[in-house]
Amino acid sequence: METDARHLAALPKEKEWSDWGPEVIIPQVWIDTFSDITNDHNSIHQVGGKSPFGVPIAHGLLVLALLPRLQPDPTKFQIVPERAVINRRITSRFLYAVCVETPICMRTRLASIVTRSRSSIAVVEFEIAFSENKKKAMTGEIELLFV
Repeated sequence: METDARHLAALPKEKEWSDWGPEVIIPQVWIDTFSDITNDHNSIHQVGGKSPFGVPIAHGLLVLALLPRLQPDPTKFQIVPERAVINRRITSRFLYAVCVETPICMRTRLASIVTRSRSSIAVVEFEIAFSENKKKAMTGEIELLFV
């Protein structure tokens, strides 16, 4: 089976940052639900808890789980229907806490792409920032396997 490069056609060719994606606000109910799912009930995530910010902060892993929702242009990484995309690796660096009800957004750029005989791997860098001032809250990269 030869590589069908059509699934790469929608990827940006330049290594420039995308526009900022949609604004997302993390409500306390998401934080509470994530706390229950992960059994992480640290008081910094709770209303009336001991957050040094005076309000609850979102779990870093919750913010990371929002990557698909924060994506600037979901069509950029769409592929032909017979192909699948698998997240191979995600690395991230938490730079600043995201407080409850604080709007965040994300931008991305293609770092690299490698085509193999039956698949391709794209590495996409991301920055999650506060919508108001674009101060970075998290940076990282995600490795996508196109099969």
